[in-house]
Parts: sequence; structure tokens; C-alpha cells
Amino acid sequence: MTGPHPPYVPSEIANPDAKALLAARSAVKAAKAEGAELSQNTLIGLMQVKGAIDIKRGGIDLAVARGALRESPGPRRSRMFAYVKELDEHDFD
Repeated sequence: MTGPHPPYVPSEIANPDAKALLAARSAVKAAKAEGAELSQNTLIGLMQVKGAIDIKRGGIDLAVARGALRESPGPRRSRMFAYVKELDEHDFD
């Protein structure tokens, strides 16, 4: 019998591409500038990066996975996000 398996991490989180990295940095910057908890739609609207909504959502998810944003449930099943810390370069090695 083998030891415990590491937790499953989607490949786009484990090895993000350049667009996802830019979107994650933009999400963190927008959340930090607001200084308050934001809904996903509000955060997407504040992100200063061009790209499809799916890329922006992926950037938010990446920032949450790296610990730069905190996610909490909001009203009517919404997702709320708050700034925690800057993304470090070593977060993407």
C-alpha cells in the first residue's frame, strides 16, 4: 500500500499560463485598492486586464489558491473576495 496521495490541483492552478498570472495580479491589485470585500462581478469589473471573463475568473481562483485573496460566501450564493497579501514571485515557480 502506498502513502497518502497529494491533494488534486487543477493543472491551470499548478502551472498557470501568462494570461492567468496577469489576471491574478490584476485581481489582487484591484482588491487591495478597494480595501473591502468585493463580489466576484465587482472584482472582475475593477480588474485592469484585457481578456475573457473566464480568464479573469481563473485569475481570481489562482489568487485564492496562492493565498493572496480570501474567498467567503456572500448573499444569494455569491462569492466574495478580500485582499490578503501580494503575490510573490516564488508563488509561480
